[in-house]
Amino acid sequence: TRGRRSSMIDDHQRFELRALARGAIHAGRLDTAQVLLDGLTALDPHDTWSARRAAEVACSRGDGERALLAAEAWLNVAPRDAAAARTSARALFLLARHDEACLRMAHAARLGDPLAATWVRCKR
Repeated sequence: TRGRRSSMIDDHQRFELRALARGAIHAGRLDTAQVLLDGLTALDPHDTWSARRAAEVACSRGDGERALLAAEAWLNVAPRDAAAARTSARALFLLARHDEACLRMAHAARLGDPLAATWVRCKR
C-alpha cells in the first residue's frame, strides 16, 4: 500500500480507521467492521490491508457477493497473493459457484497457499 495513497484521507486518519475496524472485528461487530473496511477500500483501491480484511469479514458474515468484490479488488492489486486467491475461492463457494471456486482454490495452491494445497489434495 505504500506510495499509492488517496488524497481523501491522510495516513493518521487511515491508521485510526483501521484501528476502529480491528476493534470492531475483535468485538464481533462485523457489520460495523465491514462498513469501515469497505470505506477504506473505496478511498484507496490499492490498500491491500483493507481489501483483505473486507473480503475476510464478508466471508465470515456469509456475504458472498461482497466477499467476492473485495477479494477480486485485492487480487487486482496483488495477483500473486495466494491468500487473496483462497479468499476469492471461499467467496465463490458462498455463492454456490463450486466449479469456479475449485479452480480458484487450485490457483491458490499453485501460488503456495498451504491451506489451499491441503484442500485440493483432499478433494482428489
